Amino acid sequence: MLSEKKYMYNDMVKKIWRFVRPVENVKLVVLGHQKSGTTAVAVLLSKAIGLNVSIDPLFHVDQGKAKEVEKLINNPKSIRWLCLRYPNLFGCEIVKDPDLIFVYKQIRSHYRNASYLFIVRDPRSTIRSICNRLGLDGDAQNYCPEVSEMEGGNNHWELILSGNLPKQGLKVDRSDFIYNLASRWKLAAEIYLKNSDKMTLLRYEDFLLEKEKSIKSIALELEFECKNSITEYVDVQYQPKGDAQLDALSFFGKENLKIIEDVCAKSMKVFGYDFLL
Repeated sequence: MLSEKKYMYNDMVKKIWRFVRPVENVKLVVLGHQKSGTTAVAVLLSKAIGLNVSIDPLFHVDQGKAKEVEKLINNPKSIRWLCLRYPNLFGCEIVKDPDLIFVYKQIRSHYRNASYLFIVRDPRSTIRSICNRLGLDGDAQNYCPEVSEMEGGNNHWELILSGNLPKQGLKVDRSDFIYNLASRWKLAAEIYLKNSDKMTLLRYEDFLLEKEKSIKSIALELEFECKNSITEYVDVQYQPKGDAQLDALSFFGKENLKIIEDVCAKSMKVFGYDFLL
């Protein structure tokens, strides 16, 4: 009887502690650039290992107004405040948000007990998918669209395309969103490469070849047990699908394709992406 009461007491203490410090709940943080397949992988992983997932919490706190993400990028320590104020978003068992890669050092210090997964996708496919998502022409030159010129755009996307998210560590051209996106992909890749011993890597292209097998393999590498089948979920479209009918050269044109390949060249080689030019 005493042991049962002690168990109940300890269980209650754990629940209270997790409420007071929701950061203790987080077991996995999924990182990577926008439109790199992070949502699909995070959702399938959550279903396979039986953990709850929070998708893009920085977007959901203000629905794309980007005030909170700007605050976080400028003051990474504010992640503690976000976690306390929005425990269901930032204290979930799996937290997936591409923007968190740019404050990785502080995020790792905050989510100390979590594992980290970085998802990389060919920068040409990543940028094309962003263009498709926002209704932008890939061959546009010396152009940086405002929110009103995007399909379903918002302040968050405007900050990304203009090179203002993040501002530090990012070499940008205020009049060229293709260059800015390439620089942003490069920065995210470099942050991973500098911390590759602390993160697990998944190439999106490898995931697409055998989705279910890839999820099982990555779960095992992260030391999670696969408890559930995900067969019925692997072909669900978790984000608006891009149009990949045109090859990269036709979509971007030679000049923009050269910009992407030149800016991202070093990291592309490391990740095994071939060059077209």
